Amino acid sequence: MRGNEGRKPAGSSRLETAVGAFAAAAVANLAVVVFLGGYNIDVHGVAIEAHRVGAPLLTVVTLLGLRWLLSLERHGLKTSLRSLFPWGAVGAVSGLALFVLVSLRQQIVAPLEPLVTVGGLATAGYVLAWLSYGPPLPRHARAIVLVLFLVLSAGLADSLLRRELWSPTAWLPRSTGADDAMVPVDRVGLLTGQGSDVSFGKVAAGNDWRNAAVVKPGGFFASKATFAAGSSLAFSVACQASAAGAKALVTVVQGSRHEIAWEEDASSAIPRTWTDVDVTAPFEGKADVVFEVTGSATLPPILFANPRVRMKPSGGAGRPNVILMLVDALRADRLSLYGYARPTSREIDRLASNATVFENCIAQASWTLPSVATIFTSLYPTAHGVVRRVVPGSSGGLSPSVETLAECFQKAGYRTYGITANKIAVPNFGICKGFDEFYAYPPLEVTAANKRLYHNAAEINERALGWLASHREEPFFLYLHYMDVHGPYEPPDEFRTFGTSKSDLYDAQIPYFSREFGLFFEKLEKAGIAQNTILVLISDHGEQLLEHAGLEHGSSLYLEETHVPLVIWMPGGNRGRRVAEQVGLIDVPVTLLAAAGLPALQNASGRSLLPALTGRTIDQAPAFSELDTLRGPLGPDQHLVALTAGRYRLIVQNPASEGYHLMIAQDQTSSRPATRVELYDLSKDPAEQNNLADVDPDVAAAMLGEIRQFLAAQTALHLKVARQPFKVKLNKTELDQLRAVGYLGQ
Repeated sequence: MRGNEGRKPAGSSRLETAVGAFAAAAVANLAVVVFLGGYNIDVHGVAIEAHRVGAPLLTVVTLLGLRWLLSLERHGLKTSLRSLFPWGAVGAVSGLALFVLVSLRQQIVAPLEPLVTVGGLATAGYVLAWLSYGPPLPRHARAIVLVLFLVLSAGLADSLLRRELWSPTAWLPRSTGADDAMVPVDRVGLLTGQGSDVSFGKVAAGNDWRNAAVVKPGGFFASKATFAAGSSLAFSVACQASAAGAKALVTVVQGSRHEIAWEEDASSAIPRTWTDVDVTAPFEGKADVVFEVTGSATLPPILFANPRVRMKPSGGAGRPNVILMLVDALRADRLSLYGYARPTSREIDRLASNATVFENCIAQASWTLPSVATIFTSLYPTAHGVVRRVVPGSSGGLSPSVETLAECFQKAGYRTYGITANKIAVPNFGICKGFDEFYAYPPLEVTAANKRLYHNAAEINERALGWLASHREEPFFLYLHYMDVHGPYEPPDEFRTFGTSKSDLYDAQIPYFSREFGLFFEKLEKAGIAQNTILVLISDHGEQLLEHAGLEHGSSLYLEETHVPLVIWMPGGNRGRRVAEQVGLIDVPVTLLAAAGLPALQNASGRSLLPALTGRTIDQAPAFSELDTLRGPLGPDQHLVALTAGRYRLIVQNPASEGYHLMIAQDQTSSRPATRVELYDLSKDPAEQNNLADVDPDVAAAMLGEIRQFLAAQTALHLKVARQPFKVKLNKTELDQLRAVGYLGQ
C-alpha cells in the first residue's frame, strides 16, 4: 500500500491529459485569431467561426487553470507555487514587459480597460501553463511555454490596433451611454489617437451618423496633426443626453507651448444634435491635438466627430467631386429617356443630352440591401454576404473586412456624406463604412392627411445643398438615396395625371422626382459645382407591376425588377452618348474610382466603364443577378440566380439543391424532379413570357453550368473577403419600421 503513495489515480491522470490537449488546441485557436484575423469555415454544414480575441483568450486561461487545479493533487500547492521561481516569474515579467512595449510603440485604439485585461489574462495564462506542467517542468517544455507566451504577448498587443479583434466581448468592461448607438468606426483623419475613458464608433445623434470619439468625463484622446499656414481644425461635437456640468476642450500642444483652441460648457449643448466647429490653428507645423472632457464621472459622454485639419482652399479645380444619386425602385423602362411612351422624365431627358446613357444596365439583386452592398463594394451578393431578410441579432450586415466605395474616397482625402430616406440603407447594417457623415431620415407617420411614408426628394436635396455650401472647397463624395418612386404609390396631387391603377400611380411618381432632379442639377450649375463633378443617376432595382403575377420587388429576377437606369454626367459633358452593351450596377464603383483617378477596390468583380464615357467601345459582358426572395408568388427565402448572356436569359430557382445538379448536361436522363429553370430568348421575347427550358435544353444546361461555376467562385470569394461578421443592432422602433415594410425575417 505504501508503494502507491503520491501516485495519481489513472482516471485523474487521463482527465488532466485531456484538459491539457484541449488547452493546447485553445492556444492554437487563439494564435489563428490573433495573427490571421480569425476564420470562418463550414464543416459538414456547420459554420465555425472566430474573429475576436476575447473568448479564445478566456478559454485558454480557463482550461489552463483547470489543468493546474487537477495537477495540485499530485504536487501540492506549495510545491507547485515554488516551481514558479525564479525563471517562471522572470518569464512572466518579460512577456508582460513585451506586451507593454509593443502597446506603447503603436497607437492602440482600444481603451485602457481592454488593454489591462488582455495583458493581465495573457500573463495569467502563462503562469498557469508553467504551474500546471510542474514541478519539475522539463526544460524543453519551459522553452515552448515561454516562446509561445512572448509571441502571443506581442501579437495580442498588436491586435488591440484592430478594433474588430477585441470589441465587443462579453467579458470586457463595457462603457455606457453611446454604446447602444455605435457601430464600428472608420478610423480616419484625427480619429487615430489614444487616450483613456474613450471609445470609437459610428454614432448617431438623432438621425445623423458620424465617426466619433466617445469621451467620458475625465477622459481624453490625443492625436498628431500637421498645420500649414491658414489651416484650421474642424470637428463636430454632440451629446446624447443632457451633460450639464461637463466641459469639452480641445487643446493644441507643440513642444512646451500649448493653447486651448476651443472649449464649451456642455450645458449649452442640445442633446442629440451635432454642432460643427472650425477654429484657426494656433500653431504651424507638427503638434498634438488633445480632445478632453471634464466633469463628474456620472455625466454622459461627449462625442467628437470627424476631427481633421482643413487646408486653405487652393483655388484650383483639383480632383473631381462625385455625386451618386440612387432612386429606389425605379424601372428603366418606365422612363421616357428609355423609350417609354408616357412623358415621365422630361427634365432628366433634357439633361441627358450631355450625359452617357447606358441602355442595358442589370441590377445584381432586386431589393435594396444586397443591391446597395454591391454598388458600394463591386461584389456579387454571395461574395459580400448581404443576401437575406433582416434577422435581429444576426450577422446580416456587411462584414467590416470588406472595402467600400466610400472608404476608398475617404482614404484619398475626400469628404464623404450620405443621405437616405430608406430606413434599411443605414449604418446599422454595415454598408455605410467610409462615410464621414450619414443622415438617415426616419419613415413618416402615415395619417389620413399624409399618406407618404418617406421624406421626399426636395427635402433630401435641400439638406445636400446645405452640406455642399460648407464643403465645396474639399473634394467630396456625396451619396443620395431617394424613395419617391418606392411604394406606397402616393404621388403629389399635381402629378396624378395617368390614371388610378397601381401602374399609373407608380408612373406618376417619376415626373415629380424628375422635376426635383432638374432643380437640383440647376442649383449645382449655378453654384459652380457641376463643372467639376461626376454625377451618376441609378436605381438599386426595379418594380414588378403584375407582369409575372407579382407586385413590388424582391420577389423575382425578371427584367422589370432588374433592368435599371444608369446615366453618368462627366465634367465637360458627354455629348449625349448612348451605350447599348450590357453592363451592371457592379461596374459603377469601379467606374467612379477610375474616373476620379483613384486606386481600384480590393477584390472588385465589376469592370470600369470609363472607355464608354470617353467615346470608346466596350465589350458585351454577361450579367449575373441573385435574390433570396422577400415575398411574392414563390414565397420568402427562395434562392434565385439569373444569367443574362447575349440573347438568352436563364433564371434558376434554388440552384444549390439536388435538382440543380440533375439539370447539368451529363445527367439529363434522370427522371427525378429538377429545380425550376426558366430560359428566355430576349431577342424574340423581351417580356420573358415564353419559357424555352424544355425546347432548348442544351442552352439551358450550358448556362446552368455557368451559374454553377459562378456560385462556387463567389462562395470562395466570400470566405476570403468577409472574414468578420457584422452583427445587426436595431432597437424596437427600428424593428417595427422594418417589419412594416416587409424587410424583417424571423
